[in-house]
Amino acid sequence: MLSDKQIEQFQNIYQRKTGKAVDKKEARELGEKVFNLFMAIYDLSENSIEKIIKNYEIT
Repeated sequence: MLSDKQIEQFQNIYQRKTGKAVDKKEARELGEKVFNLFMAIYDLSENSIEKIIKNYEIT
């Protein structure tokens, strides 16, 4: 879902903000969670809560 470049950018941002380094696998997982959260919030203006929960498996 996220490109290697996006993962690298996320690693850099995460390290600057938290002072902690994350490996590529963890950065990919965190980055995808952030992306899914962003998309869920964005979709709120367009879709119902039920559809968002179904599409993004928010529990």
